[in-house]
Amino acid sequence: MKLIDWILSNDQFYDETKFSEKICQLDIISIFYSDVKFFPQKKSNYRNVHIWVLLSDGSAVGMNESPRNGLSFPRIGRKTVSQIMKL
Repeated sequence: MKLIDWILSNDQFYDETKFSEKICQLDIISIFYSDVKFFPQKKSNYRNVHIWVLLSDGSAVGMNESPRNGLSFPRIGRKTVSQIMKL
């Protein structure tokens, strides 16, 4: 499954200009739930993220279900993901 397919299956009103076409076409390697694998929760843009998808380039995108602002999809880079996966 491609990242854009996963995003559109969760948010039919997603603005496709948020991520580049290259990032949208990355394959999803695995899906992590925040209660199984610890991903950042301290920053406000990660606070309500309960699902993270690991992408083929080593980065990850989360689904932020903010009660105030609705859905958003923050991305973290390879370096942060590799540090998290070592835990």
